[in-house]
Order: sequence, then structure tokens, then C-alpha cells
Amino acid sequence: MSRIIHLFLPVLSLGVSAGVSADCVRNEYGIFEAKPCAIDALELDKRELKVAYESLLAKLDKTQRVALVKSQDAWSAYVDAEVNLNYAIEGDGADGRTEAVQIRELRTHERVQELSKWRL
Repeated sequence: MSRIIHLFLPVLSLGVSAGVSADCVRNEYGIFEAKPCAIDALELDKRELKVAYESLLAKLDKTQRVALVKSQDAWSAYVDAEVNLNYAIEGDGADGRTEAVQIRELRTHERVQELSKWRL
């Protein structure tokens, strides 16, 4: 297992998401060992993030919306930077690309949880 994955400890309680194969389970580091599982989960997480973001955005006043948009932009830049770090360390071969998907999936899953806590 790569060095990058160890950065994810401790991990939020992350179960198998609905819509992801029952054969897909997260390991003790909170990631899916199989790349297809991470890809499927990432696609699901992206859809859930869009719903959570748009739902929250609709409930906020103008000042709050501006803050949320800035926060989301900063979060997106952070995830991109983390993926770029992964490529710098692991390279862009199969292992590096697999870990990039896993990083994006885990961070997106976490972001859905973060945005969902704002029940206004």
C-alpha cells in the first residue's frame, strides 16, 4: 500500500454507499481496494455532492452563498493539490492513477458529509 493512503488516518466512519456493489468494501484506511469500486463510489459521491451543495445553496442568504461558493472553490483546489502531490510522489502510472481516484472519492465522500451537517 502506498505512503499517501496512510495520510487518511483517522478516517470518518465510512460504510459502503448505496449504489456501490456489495462486493465493494472500504479497508481499515477508509478506501476501496479495488479501483472499479472507488470509481463507482466517486461517481455516486459526485452526484450526492451536487445535491447537497445545491440544496444548501438554496437555503442561504446572499452573504452565506458567497461564503459557501468560496469554501467549495477552496475545497476543490485542495483536492486537486492533494491529487497533484500524489502524482508527484507516486507518478502517473497505474498505481498513481488508482490512488488519485481513491483520494478524490474519499475527499468527496467527506465533503458530502460536511455539507450535509448544515440542516437549515
